[in-house]
Amino acid sequence: NPTEETTDSARTYTGSSGGRNLQVEILEQPCADTMSGEQFPNRVVVTFDDARYEGCGQDLEYLWEEQE
Repeated sequence: NPTEETTDSARTYTGSSGGRNLQVEILEQPCADTMSGEQFPNRVVVTFDDARYEGCGQDLEYLWEEQE
């Protein structure tokens, strides 16, 4: 079963299936995409088995909120 751990500065989701492990860390740190320069409110680290991927992200709910 997946688990969620929350601190003041991060959310971490961990799970496994079929002997494969996945962990997603969402850190409350500003992040700039290295290719586009676009700014995001979060740094994201995904670890899948022994592979580690880092990037930027934001909550998807922001995409559907109306701008005033």
